Amino acid sequence: MKDLALIGGGGHCRSCIDVIEHEGKFRILGILDKNLKIGTPVLGYSIIGDDSRIQELAMEGGGGGYTSLSP
Repeated sequence: MKDLALIGGGGHCRSCIDVIEHEGKFRILGILDKNLKIGTPVLGYSIIGDDSRIQELAMEGGGGGYTSLSP
């Protein structure tokens, strides 16, 4: 199962969470959002930072272990 970080914690993110959970193919690590405070919950997933963490998360995943969906 691949790890996934979602970008943007708005309405599209909520729709994506519903589909991702239903499919069961990814594990959602959290959500990156430049406007919401770290730790803010969105449908049970926390804001884990802002867009500045995209490269960091990609590197942790070996350059391909993380997938992101943007709004």
